[in-house]
Amino acid sequence: MKNQLQPNRDSNLYKFFDLFGEVFSNSVGTIISKPLIYEVADIFESDAETVENESKGKAGIYFSDKGNSVNGLLIFDIKLITAFADIMLMGEGNGADDLNPDLIDAVKELASQGVSAVNVPFQEKFGTKISFEVTKVEKIEKITIDSDLLVQNYKISYDNNEEVYQLVISDSIKNILGKEQENTQDNDFDFDDMPGFEDTPKKSSNSFAQSYDGNIEMLLDVEIPVSVRIGSTKMFLKDIVGIGPGNIIELDNYADEPIELLVNNKPIARGEVVIVDGFFGIRIKEIISREERLKKLRDA
Repeated sequence: MKNQLQPNRDSNLYKFFDLFGEVFSNSVGTIISKPLIYEVADIFESDAETVENESKGKAGIYFSDKGNSVNGLLIFDIKLITAFADIMLMGEGNGADDLNPDLIDAVKELASQGVSAVNVPFQEKFGTKISFEVTKVEKIEKITIDSDLLVQNYKISYDNNEEVYQLVISDSIKNILGKEQENTQDNDFDFDDMPGFEDTPKKSSNSFAQSYDGNIEMLLDVEIPVSVRIGSTKMFLKDIVGIGPGNIIELDNYADEPIELLVNNKPIARGEVVIVDGFFGIRIKEIISREERLKKLRDA
């Protein structure tokens, strides 16, 4: 059984789910260079067993905020979320039918950026500091959130496709949202009779998606840090304190090894140092393969 909620659109509970859907969808959409137009559909109270029966075999992305004892779970079809992860890794968006260690690492990296993006706007809207952090990604066999749950369904549209994902979060989120509106209504709802999204989805005011005209040029002015790594090493603090002019620090790369080009602290290419008009530069000689980027994500 599920208990369907009908919160007023001005209630803090509705505002939270709308905020999460907007920020998470915008963040992931920016990463994969595709606008994700989202719709907020029905909200339910549920128990872990009901969610578990509905979601077995899907991808589960667990996250939590330990300070406020709030635990959450994002549920995606494996093929959908691995397709997004593949695009993030400069692939063609080919989804997989199952999760392997490399795909788990890629999905975790993608979801971590989307989930953590919620923290600042949450504090601005509700006045409470929260630190959502992804803890694990796995194929769902058993739901490991031990509390009463709230379930929010989202529908996302992109490239003429429509997909569904769910946000499941512990009922304790209500404790940091403030008092709900008195006209929030509860209705018993049978899990087997859950209506489809085509019935009464509530479209959100997703300004990013609405203003997107299919032209990627709107993303071209987004600044991201680009750096070059020659090598690295580890030293004792006592040795660092003793560094002075003339000292030589040996790095872990050989002199004839290529240097790495990093974007957002993630290596994407290798090359060699060149001098251009008196400035250092890098000549790209190799783009790092998808497999190696996955390995570096896992080892990070």
